[in-house]
Amino acid sequence: MGVGWYVALSIVLGTALGLWGDSAWGTKPWLSLLGATLGTVVAIYGVYKMLAPGLRPPKDKNGSKVK
Repeated sequence: MGVGWYVALSIVLGTALGLWGDSAWGTKPWLSLLGATLGTVVAIYGVYKMLAPGLRPPKDKNGSKVK
C-alpha cells in the first residue's frame, strides 16, 4: 500500500471510529478529536517505519558505512 493511502486511511478510520463513539455515547466532540489525533499519530509512526530504511546510509559488504 502506498504511503499516501496509509496516511489517509489511518486518519479517516480514527476519525470515523471517534464519530461513531460520539454518536453512541453522546460525548461529542471528544471521541472524534481523540480518534483523529490517534489516527494522525499512527500515520506518522507508520510513515516513519516505511521510509526509515531508505533514509539510512548505504553499507558495503562488510557492514560498514560507505563514505
